[in-house]
Amino acid sequence: MVSEGRVFFAGGKADLRDMAALRAPLLFLTYSCSPTGSLTRDAQIGRGRGNIMGVYQTPHLKTADIGRFSREVLTECLTNGFSGVFIDFDLSCADKAEKLSHLLASRGVAHFVPHELAQAAPRAYLTISSAISGGSYADMLDDYKVRYRNRRLCLEVVRVCSDFELPSRSPEGRVLTAKEFQIILAASGAHPYFSRELCAKYFTMRTSGSKAHFVLFDDPETVRMKIREAFSKDLRAAFVLIRDWGAKVCADMLDKTNKIW
Repeated sequence: MVSEGRVFFAGGKADLRDMAALRAPLLFLTYSCSPTGSLTRDAQIGRGRGNIMGVYQTPHLKTADIGRFSREVLTECLTNGFSGVFIDFDLSCADKAEKLSHLLASRGVAHFVPHELAQAAPRAYLTISSAISGGSYADMLDDYKVRYRNRRLCLEVVRVCSDFELPSRSPEGRVLTAKEFQIILAASGAHPYFSRELCAKYFTMRTSGSKAHFVLFDDPETVRMKIREAFSKDLRAAFVLIRDWGAKVCADMLDKTNKIW
C-alpha cells in the first residue's frame, strides 16, 4: 500500500543522477518490454524500497507473452522492494494492462494506470492530469471524483506553459519551451498574475500586428498549490517529472512542500 498524500519525483535513465540527490520517494520510469518480449531495465537503480517501479510502453509489448512479462514485473517489484508499479500504457495496450493489473492485484501490489484504463484495471490507482487551460482546476478534480466514484485517484503533474493567440482555436495553445517562455516574458515586459480558477499564472501581451496573446504557465509555486488542492480533495499521491523543472528546483519544491505530506 502506498501512503496517502505522498509526492513522488519521476524520471528515466537520463535523470538518475538528479533523482539520487533528492531525499524523496521516486518513480523510476526505467522498465519496458524488450524485442524478445522480456522485461528490460534501462539502467541499474539499486534497491527500490519506498519507491515505485515504472513500466513504459514499447512497440514490442503488443506481441509479448503478457503472462510471462507480468510475472517478470511482479518478480522485479517484490525482489527489489518497490512500493508499487506505475503502468504507463495507453489504450492500444489496454488488454496487456488488464492482465498485468490482475496479477499485481492478486498479490496485493499497489499499482497505477492512466484514468483512461480504469475499466481494464478496476483495482488500480488512477492517475489524472493536472493540466487545464479553461474552467476551474478545483471543479476539474471534483468532476474526476464523481466520474470515478470509489476509485483511488492520484495526480500527474503536467507542466503548463502555453501561448494562446486570442481568440484561441486550441485548448492547448502553442506549447512553449522554457527558453521560449523566458524570451517572451522578457520581451513583453508583462507582470504575471495568478489565476485562482486555473491554479496557474498568466500574462497578456500584444505582438506585431496588434495580435493579443494570453500566456498561461506553471511555476514551482503553482505546482505546490495544485498538489495541495489535490490532497485536500483526498487524492492519494502526486507525480512530478524531474526533467520539467531540474534537480535544484525540485529540491527547493520538496523543502517547501514537506508540510503537505
